[in-house]
Amino acid sequence: MTSVREIVAGAFHSEHRKEWAGAVRAEIAAGRGASWLYLVPTRGLGAVVRELALDGLGGMVGEQVLTIFEVVERVLKAGGKSYVRLDTLGAERLVAKVLRGMDREWNGAQLAEWAHSPGVVAAFREHIAELRRSGVGPEELAAFVRGTVHEENMTVLAEVYAAYERELQAGETVLLDTEESYLEAARILQDQGLNDVFPDVATLFVDSYTDFLPHQLKVLEPLFAIPNVKMYVPYQAKRWAWMESLAGMMERTIAELAERFQLQALFDETEAECEGVKGDLLAVQAGLFAPHAEPVFAAPSVRAFAARTEEKEWLWVAKRVKELHHGGVPLGEIAVLCNREIAYGSVGHRVLKREGIPLRVNVALSADEVPWVRDLLTLYGLEDAEWHRDTLLQLASAEWLLGEHVVSPAVLQKAARQLGVVKGLDVWRARLTAEILAKDARGAQAEADDLQAVLKWIEWLANRVAAVPDVADGSSHADALRAVMPGAELERRLVLRYREQDGYETEHLQRDLQAREKIELALGALGRLDAVFGAEGVYSRAEFVQVLKRHLQGEEIIVERGKRGGVQVLNPSAARGLSFAHVFFVGLNEGVWPTPPKSPWLIKEGLREELAQQVPSFSPNVQVDQQKLFFLMGLHTAREGAWLSCVGGSKQDLASRYLDELLELCPGVKAEMEADAYLGGSALYPAEAGEISNRREARDWTAARLMAAGAVDLVEPGFWLQVVEQAMSERERAESTGGSRYDGVLGDAGIRTALGQRFSEETVYSVSQFNRYGECGYKFYLSRVLLLDGEQEETEELSALEKGNLYHRVLNRLYRQVTAEQRMTPELVEMLRGQLSLLFEEEWKRAQSVRLTEVGVRQVLEKERLLRRLTQWFEVEAQAWNGMGLPMAPKYLEWVFGMQAGKGHDPKSQTEPVTIGKLKFRGQIDRVDATADGTFMVVDYKSKHTKQMPKAIEQGLDFQLPVYLKVVEQALFPDGTAAGAAYFSIEKGDRTTSALVKAEYLDGLGMGKKRTKLDEESWQELLTHAEQTLERYRGQMADGVFAVLPGDEAVCDYCEYRMVCRYDRLRALSREANEQSAEEGVTVDE
Repeated sequence: MTSVREIVAGAFHSEHRKEWAGAVRAEIAAGRGASWLYLVPTRGLGAVVRELALDGLGGMVGEQVLTIFEVVERVLKAGGKSYVRLDTLGAERLVAKVLRGMDREWNGAQLAEWAHSPGVVAAFREHIAELRRSGVGPEELAAFVRGTVHEENMTVLAEVYAAYERELQAGETVLLDTEESYLEAARILQDQGLNDVFPDVATLFVDSYTDFLPHQLKVLEPLFAIPNVKMYVPYQAKRWAWMESLAGMMERTIAELAERFQLQALFDETEAECEGVKGDLLAVQAGLFAPHAEPVFAAPSVRAFAARTEEKEWLWVAKRVKELHHGGVPLGEIAVLCNREIAYGSVGHRVLKREGIPLRVNVALSADEVPWVRDLLTLYGLEDAEWHRDTLLQLASAEWLLGEHVVSPAVLQKAARQLGVVKGLDVWRARLTAEILAKDARGAQAEADDLQAVLKWIEWLANRVAAVPDVADGSSHADALRAVMPGAELERRLVLRYREQDGYETEHLQRDLQAREKIELALGALGRLDAVFGAEGVYSRAEFVQVLKRHLQGEEIIVERGKRGGVQVLNPSAARGLSFAHVFFVGLNEGVWPTPPKSPWLIKEGLREELAQQVPSFSPNVQVDQQKLFFLMGLHTAREGAWLSCVGGSKQDLASRYLDELLELCPGVKAEMEADAYLGGSALYPAEAGEISNRREARDWTAARLMAAGAVDLVEPGFWLQVVEQAMSERERAESTGGSRYDGVLGDAGIRTALGQRFSEETVYSVSQFNRYGECGYKFYLSRVLLLDGEQEETEELSALEKGNLYHRVLNRLYRQVTAEQRMTPELVEMLRGQLSLLFEEEWKRAQSVRLTEVGVRQVLEKERLLRRLTQWFEVEAQAWNGMGLPMAPKYLEWVFGMQAGKGHDPKSQTEPVTIGKLKFRGQIDRVDATADGTFMVVDYKSKHTKQMPKAIEQGLDFQLPVYLKVVEQALFPDGTAAGAAYFSIEKGDRTTSALVKAEYLDGLGMGKKRTKLDEESWQELLTHAEQTLERYRGQMADGVFAVLPGDEAVCDYCEYRMVCRYDRLRALSREANEQSAEEGVTVDE
């Protein structure tokens, strides 16, 4: 019989799979069940093939339907060798070992030092893995960059890469990471042939692969020796014309496979008819992304929805799924495709669970996201700089972890408000001790007892942390961590919590107990790796926490098991080749569909483009094209309906380019796109009783009917009250514009009394409170009244706050050397110039030493950038000092008033607040320059952005400079004269834009070009205006007036409270019109 060896490139919809499955059934029926091997790209598609080929064949299993990785596993098992398999943690620890053994300097430090940076180690590992998958060896990499600007960094990477490969084969036992597993399997197949693993195989089926990486092809090469090869690739040149990068790679792959393995390449450009797919859906599938596609004006099988929030989006999905199921569609015929995994506790999971929709997939979360694990890692890594309010509040809430040694989070929160900003263990001790003594002196015993409880708890916490080694080997750290963790006692506490506390259910108990097992496994793995590698790794405490956390991120805890017949939830890649009646595409927003290509590290964008000319997989365009292809293939899985949704609640939420193109192709879908209003026409609001699908919708529907009938009094108390109040609130909101609760005015008398006490004239304020209120009253309410601070995660680079603190510390130490001088001379300036880089280096190391994220290449580049900007700033300062007419020099640095001074603050700081008008203030002034006769200038450093002066004061947005001027005048220079005050922008090198200076001193301060010149009268008017505005703001705070209105709309662009903002531009304009008309005696009709 003539053998068949072909590779067919055709449409996404194809009948080839049914034909191949029929051939497999015939072979099995003839007693030749081992004569075939069927390769699939995903396990999901493997299940489909098994069902087609093996359904009804008693006793048969699909052992010959495999993914390439499953082929690798089978080959290694049959190979007869002993291996140690390395997961991500193992591979990274091997890279760390390699770095420790290399005697070479790189980026200002020995490579051995970089071994203690988990971020750098992980980055090296990712690059090595990418190069190995692409088939680029260390010698090829070094040769490619030789003589280019990339040579230095790439040579280091090539050397680490080569040493890593040597280590894999150096020991008595072969080490296999993921890529080496493929290569080892390929070697076994080449050396031993197929008979040991796949005896008697005569036909190879390769189904629906869209890409083959070199390490995968290595495994396929021996398999292509099978006599009959049938390969199907969903590729059509005309259809893929919009994916130039991916199409070119596919063309080359097909040509290479055909030539190397004597396969006949067949190209089918026709769009196959697919049985069971609706005609309009077929038209959309055929036209989307296709060049010069004809519009599909009627596409009733495609629906789209724009939600205000992610929760509303998932509610829409849940409602439509229920409608389909009630209409007779089995849940197993419904799929949800999303580019983000539905993890336990995510918005999607919470909504689907609440609405009672079963899922076919397991719902899991990574071990590091388990609350008690997160608290444990925080406690173990608690270094001095981490002793701040947010960290302590987190630990105070972990009473199951800390046992009897607890303090109420509410008590701690209250103490933190009284103490102000506190950072560092010693500062907490000193502030608490001083405050306790003050409370005792005033007879406030209850408050003193609360503070004493906080101090006692902090001391207990400090003793626990003191037992943790700063630097130790892995096994010592593991023992120390076990000592911090309650161990067997933890199980008792968790079970007790399960029995006694509402809301802590069985799934939570199972999750927490599994997490303990995962930690033990991780600690054991670290110890075994040391034994395998023949060397113990030494870790700092922060490094150990980072290494352990990275390992736990890869450990899944299954909290809910999938249910047969439930809705399938998949990422687009896993949906290849599958088929469902209805498919939902969720989260169609930019940044999600598609996700941005990985950020370059050592292999930067320019080098990637050069490498892509020889290795196409390096091109970022290929990554984007692949995501576009998977979206289109996902669309082809739908037979009866495609449902697309995005979030569009703010201007930061942009619809995905994929959704935009589909709506352009289908103008009817765009015209009928469902909007997410609250009532009336909402996709979430049932128009008829028969459309109600859950209890919440029933309440909404009934409440609306009672309201329409004017029978609100008939509503059952308690059950409907919340819904009716919400509906009435929406009506009231629509009918009122002015000083109502919808405009930020609190009406409750008790709340206003409490606010009056909190914001009284006896309260000691910071200027930042008034600046925040001036920016937006509602933002002030959320952040300073409700204390809803945004959660900040540590990033690799320094945050804006950390950068600002770094600049402050360097300049503080720099200028502290000249506070005794009468004026700045060229000699002093030159002395400071010579010390700047040294001080920066010391403070940079200090800043990095207190961070959990270790120093990596991105941080090093950031370091260079910050030093460059600080140096440029100093040159601006030096030029000003040398040209300054006033004999001025820095006199006070980091001067504190109204608060307890700490290390690094000016020794002449005072604890007493300063009264300006009727208000008392506390704060910290960065720098005060002065002459011998008492003429002074207040300086406040800003990293980058500053407000234009005096405009910001006039608009009521910024009061720091006028308040600080008054404070310095009263406390430091009662007989002196204020020359001015200024924000100095370090990164912009700007001394004048945000300066507030009297006209007579402009030239002497080197600011003669400043346009706004304030004479004495204008100066006093401006300060008086600031003082009056401050008092007005205080009165509004005390009266419960928190206007939902930004002082400047630019404030909204980067507001951390956008998702809960109630600002409505049209409503604001209506209010302004009413206020203006009232002043003019005119009534405005709505």
